[in-house]
Amino acid sequence: MIVIPDIHGRTFWKKPVTKALEDGENIIFLGDYVDPYEYEEVPKGGLVPLLERVIRIKRNHPELVTLLLGNHDLHYLDENLGGSRYDFSRAVLYNRLLKDNADAFRIACEREIGGRKFLFTHAGVKRGWLEFEDDYLGTLAPEDVCSRLNEMWLDEDQRQTLLDILADTSPSRWGFQRYGSPIWNDVEDFAQDADELPGYYQIFGHSQKEKGPIIREHYACLDCRRAFLIDSLGIIQNI
Repeated sequence: MIVIPDIHGRTFWKKPVTKALEDGENIIFLGDYVDPYEYEEVPKGGLVPLLERVIRIKRNHPELVTLLLGNHDLHYLDENLGGSRYDFSRAVLYNRLLKDNADAFRIACEREIGGRKFLFTHAGVKRGWLEFEDDYLGTLAPEDVCSRLNEMWLDEDQRQTLLDILADTSPSRWGFQRYGSPIWNDVEDFAQDADELPGYYQIFGHSQKEKGPIIREHYACLDCRRAFLIDSLGIIQNI
């Protein structure tokens, strides 16, 4: 399985994804497709074509490709989600693309690899957040988290409620809630030995790191501008 962390308009993902599709390998994108950093080059024509291309890859390979959503994607559906580098000039286009293709995206993804269960989200799931928002989520066992988040996303009647609770942001990201949501947690919100979802190894991005990924006993933060392979034994490797 190939994992693609935050793109933000970069191109590091294109060759690994092309090869993975040729080889019939599964691919999971961790979200944050748009809103490039100010110090990085923006492709000519902006990032609307990039988002369209990612969606097209999903449409052409629905069984192989999973597209997750991050805060830099979802704040074009609800400005209360906050976020830096909001592109007002393309906000309407991003909003339309995300709404028209909502069924192509997910909030979470669960896979079993090498006898181990993995949960993929943009920023990781905290047990405290699940308990804090149980009025809306219900009381969830670890094995129900992925399906419940995706159920709320795919149901138009529940989607706005989901967006409301995904706005929860902890002080590590300049918020006021004790726990951040699965699109807003900082990697520093996860203690090194914390097992937030018993039985699951969590993989997320969101917290950009310059020197490489952070790989711990119960989670991995892969946001460092490169693609990763999870081999058949469940071992995470750089590509």
